[in-house]
Amino acid sequence: MALGEKLDFSQEGPLSLVVCGGAALNILGVFARTTRDVDVVALARDEGGEIAFEFADIPPRVRKLASEVGDDLGLGRSWLNTGPSELLRKGLPPGAEARLLKFEFGRWLRVYFLGREDLICLKLYAAASRSGNAQRHFEDLRRLAPDEVSLTRARDWSLTQDETEDFKSELKRVLSNMEHEDLAYGW
Repeated sequence: MALGEKLDFSQEGPLSLVVCGGAALNILGVFARTTRDVDVVALARDEGGEIAFEFADIPPRVRKLASEVGDDLGLGRSWLNTGPSELLRKGLPPGAEARLLKFEFGRWLRVYFLGREDLICLKLYAAASRSGNAQRHFEDLRRLAPDEVSLTRARDWSLTQDETEDFKSELKRVLSNMEHEDLAYGW
């Protein structure tokens, strides 16, 4: 909301963000978890009622406003995190555009949150990618309580992101820990 207010005041122009991670989980009501950043996976562009994703290259002036918000709220200057935008290189889960949840913060800021099915995909991938927060991603995935259909979809999408044997091995381990051994060895 604070960034939306600053954008309105600055007359910087419209900004549409696609958000995943803890902020999206909070908005979806999956659970309330404190998060110190907002994970931006893409910028959104409305093309005649259809949403298109583009790499999250936030304009420098908007970055400055976001830094001010971070200072004002004690979040740090880099609370608007575009690290997840690397996922666009190989593509978000098919149909993600249709599952977005749209919120408007002021006149200029639109935030599209990824839907539950897409968050399951990203959380499975993150849990298996051995990032520094793999355990937190695994716990988030558990709390999303995916069924077998959702996990199969997430597994298949994750394999499009990383085809290395190390990743496949870790993905099998995560699926087994999710008590879906059949999904871990059915491919």
